[in-house]
Amino acid sequence: YRTDPRVRLWKLHGGVDWYRNVGDSRIGKNGDPYHWDGGPKILLGGFNKILDYSGGIYLDMFINFRTALREANRIIVSGYGFHDKGINRLLLDWFYESTENKLCIVHKDPKGCLKNGRGAVKKLIGNPRVIELREWFGDASALEILRAIGDAKS
Repeated sequence: YRTDPRVRLWKLHGGVDWYRNVGDSRIGKNGDPYHWDGGPKILLGGFNKILDYSGGIYLDMFINFRTALREANRIIVSGYGFHDKGINRLLLDWFYESTENKLCIVHKDPKGCLKNGRGAVKKLIGNPRVIELREWFGDASALEILRAIGDAKS
């Protein structure tokens, strides 16, 4: 169990405010002092994710995410619909690696998220190590989330 109080946030699919710099492979946010290619750099669908996971910033993030999973025994998921088989596999490998690992889903309908997800994530429905916080992330307090995952001090 880690006592490190840092929170790590992962945005593995990029974002609508991410752009590729013309002339090289740098990714930056809109408003940075570079000339961007005009289209957001976000991973959607199936085919481009497979290609983009194999290089650049996405490969770096994917590797760092996998490394961070090995050091964690609590994962809080919000804003993710469990539709990416690659990420699902990493999460499932992590979940089943240790009975100490707990997955907290912060969503108005956590079971619905898993039910509508792809692949084996459906098997997590009803697992006692899957913690369901039935509200939107923006409506949940940090203390509620910490209590849900069993890390609240008070």
